[in-house]
Amino acid sequence: MKEAFGNLENDGESLGRAFFEVELRKINDSLPRSRRPILELANEASPSYTNLAGETIAMNPREIGELLKKFPHELLESVRLPIVILKESSAKKGIYLIDGNDSEKELVCSLIGKSPINKYLYRPDIMDLCACYPSLITFGFIY
Repeated sequence: MKEAFGNLENDGESLGRAFFEVELRKINDSLPRSRRPILELANEASPSYTNLAGETIAMNPREIGELLKKFPHELLESVRLPIVILKESSAKKGIYLIDGNDSEKELVCSLIGKSPINKYLYRPDIMDLCACYPSLITFGFIY
């Protein structure tokens, strides 16, 4: 009899885990299917990307233009947009990660006045980024 209840507990855990994974995928539907080079987007009249839900998300050309003016071409060659900011479930409240290559991390850190070796962003940093470049940022959650 005890074995039967043990299997029910395992089935319950599996069901809970499956439900959690489905919900996490739904939450992350706003993430891009693929990120696009900033230099490519700068040449488009209506820059955009497609998210995992299949929606086309517009980017503000003015925001892209500001980045092009602020940073050297060499840095921007490997920068892709949108900027993806991740919230890791195990991280403390208000702590986020930049998902991207070294150039993208350097760009984000420069925008908020932090050292490029800084691994984490904090809620005030996120607020500043979103105030200046709202169409170029998207958020994801990882477990």
